[in-house]
Amino acid sequence: MDPEMKQDFDQEQRAEFARQFRRHHRFQIFILVGGILLYMIHGVVVLSAGIWDESWGYGLIPLFGGALMFWSSALKYNRCPACDHFFRRGPPTRTRKFCSACGSQLID
Repeated sequence: MDPEMKQDFDQEQRAEFARQFRRHHRFQIFILVGGILLYMIHGVVVLSAGIWDESWGYGLIPLFGGALMFWSSALKYNRCPACDHFFRRGPPTRTRKFCSACGSQLID
């Protein structure tokens, strides 16, 4: 069941909203995967060098840095491109097809 459209958008605007939503979704996934890879690389380097006891605190820097990057990208990019409505604090999802605030279609 499609929600009632609260604003009228033409096909070109709807296509632009869908393109922006896909780009934001890809960026959030990139930030999440990049942060995990950065932390894993740091762990491998520290463990292979045998300096875990001296530098375990430095391991928290990429961990908290990655969490901060993901949180800030969620605040910035987890919004409707049409009305700038904040969706929620969860991870990015492709199941959201319509904005609950303005009714614009996000995924074709």
